[in-house]
Amino acid sequence: MLAGHRPDRPRRVLESEVELSVTGHLDDVAERLRRGIPGTAIDRLEVLGEGDYCRAYLLNGRRVVRVPRNAAAGRALAREACLMTRIADRLPVDVPVPKTVVEPGSSTVSFSIHDAIAGTELTRELWLDLPAPTRSRLAREVGVALRALHAIDPVVGRGCRLEGVDYGARMRELRRRIYAPEGGVLPEALKSALAEAFDRYLVQRDEWRFEPALLHADVSPDHVLVDADRHALTGIIDWSDVCIGDPARDFIYLYEDWGGDFLALTLEAYAPRERERFESRIYLHYLAEQLEWTLAAAAEAAAGQGSGATAQVIGEAVAMLGRALGELEKCLASLK
Repeated sequence: MLAGHRPDRPRRVLESEVELSVTGHLDDVAERLRRGIPGTAIDRLEVLGEGDYCRAYLLNGRRVVRVPRNAAAGRALAREACLMTRIADRLPVDVPVPKTVVEPGSSTVSFSIHDAIAGTELTRELWLDLPAPTRSRLAREVGVALRALHAIDPVVGRGCRLEGVDYGARMRELRRRIYAPEGGVLPEALKSALAEAFDRYLVQRDEWRFEPALLHADVSPDHVLVDADRHALTGIIDWSDVCIGDPARDFIYLYEDWGGDFLALTLEAYAPRERERFESRIYLHYLAEQLEWTLAAAAEAAAGQGSGATAQVIGEAVAMLGRALGELEKCLASLK
């Protein structure tokens, strides 16, 4: 299999969002902490990073504070906090168990806070530099962790307002968009092949059936932590995208960010008897995710706004669609 690769995907900023300086960010967070948890000692506050929905900070070197960018992100943090209290002790790795704090006098989440999980991000570069037996063990540990997560009855998520994903509706919408104006970045042959793959899904053949499970939904290098000395998996962080859906969806970034070798080792530990059937669903979900990003980036570039993706980046994304489609076709052929 070909190694996956994700082009840089700039964060999309809402037009109404006002960007603050780093100092402004820190002052704002410190004030939120004082209002939300009176008496909190703030000896040191550092920027950890930011994503599409939240900014993250390290408080006093040991606690992580995440501030939502909008109300939807706040609701996601609330769902995460609710779920993690229910499942943390059922997982074989450390995971955050956040507490959400609302703005005084409102129901809006101001921030979430949890103890930091020890570890270093498991980047592809770090993984490739390790001896082969260590690489194999780490990939398998990720597979074991995902198997434990997906074995939990998803009913526990309903009480946290987690929703099931309607993949049929998503595939139908993506199929329509292939032939919309933004689909002009796709070669005609690729359009036809993608439409055929989505049509095959919508027929609901046996290869697409699955038992719904709790999903992390963003298992990527910046969310998988390892002990830098022992080279052992220590934690999986950032569960704000949690949902209920196809377990195969949790593997798409393993393919995209670490590559086919990592994915294969993970699947050996996760589902050795159903690899071909499971793998076909991984590639289908990867195609959907990659196509959605590519079409959105093309539409925004054409309008001169949004993420600012260049023609080169969009071209790389289109090429990745073609490669993943080839992998999907090989998996489906093996099922016949």
